[in-house]
Amino acid sequence: MSRSIGLTIALLLAVSFTTFAQEPAKPGKEHAELKKMEGVWDAVMKMAEAPEPMPGVATYKMELSGLWLTSDFKMDVPGFKFEGRGTDGYDLKNKKYVGIWVDSMSSAPM
Repeated sequence: MSRSIGLTIALLLAVSFTTFAQEPAKPGKEHAELKKMEGVWDAVMKMAEAPEPMPGVATYKMELSGLWLTSDFKMDVPGFKFEGRGTDGYDLKNKKYVGIWVDSMSSAPM
């Protein structure tokens, strides 16, 4: 193992142990709002370039002790299958909603 990888692992372990010493975060009213999205939803995407609306399915689930809403989206686009994944939550420290989205059309997270 290279020295830089070993140092990185040691640093991650130190941060992890510091985090465990803190009280775990507990979901609040903002997380309850996110939970309202749970379920399987039918979706329809309309695009100017596509002559017909494209059906899709979005599945939302609260996970990780009720702190994060994960999403899974699938849709057949003419010529390929589109997939996307999201993770949304509420940052208790900064008092704002946060999220990240990745999909099969981009190599950069949003």
